[in-house]
Amino acid sequence: MNESGHVVSRSKMCITVINSNAHVEQINWYEKYDKLRNASGLYFPGYFSHGMFINN
Repeated sequence: MNESGHVVSRSKMCITVINSNAHVEQINWYEKYDKLRNASGLYFPGYFSHGMFINN
């Protein structure tokens, strides 16, 4: 967000998926993050942060 309160990038709302063949894919999760944030009682410009690692 810039000084005037406008969103300038949503790049932090993407996830990175790396499969067992080392193929890397960026997936836009903006809508999912927005729903999770709102369900948590947080609304723009509030945010939450999390991380996950799964090894199958």
